[in-house]
Amino acid sequence: MEEMMKKTNARWNIFFMLAIICTINYIDRAVISVCMPQIQEELKFSPEVVGAILSAFFWGYALMQIPCGWLCDRFKPGKILLIGGLCWGIFQAITGLISSSKIFMFIRVLLGVSEAPIYPAGAKLQSIWLPVTERSRGSALVDVGSSLGNAFGAPLVALFVLWLDGWRGALIAIGILTAVIVLICGRRL
Repeated sequence: MEEMMKKTNARWNIFFMLAIICTINYIDRAVISVCMPQIQEELKFSPEVVGAILSAFFWGYALMQIPCGWLCDRFKPGKILLIGGLCWGIFQAITGLISSSKIFMFIRVLLGVSEAPIYPAGAKLQSIWLPVTERSRGSALVDVGSSLGNAFGAPLVALFVLWLDGWRGALIAIGILTAVIVLICGRRL
């Protein structure tokens, strides 16, 4: 069956888009660590509350990994990723508007839920678009986004904090930027 698969460059365009989305995903993860000192000072969060807020993302993320895999098997993974990406941009922007520790944790859980489809969708798209002999390259291309996001996320967020006069503007701007980039890239998946 794989021998009958027609090879085109479209598949690499898809994986380039996935790398961009993964980069944005990891930039979004850097936002909170860069902004947390300002958030903690302004909102008077205790170290225990900060710890709960930082881990809340992973509660939602871990909870939804397997369900997202099922969704990506059942529906178009590109659409699942598009919906998740738009939601995570919205939740990131909303984070810049809140002041309550409980709402902060809740939104962080929702952010984790909405980011959960990225790797299951990437794996499913690999199985759809790439023959077995090219899947490692596809996986590496998607995963390079995590390294790029980690490398450039903190400096980019720090610039946003400076340009936009604080953590609230940075979170809102990164959320809007995320939604726009995911919309542009995700429509091509």
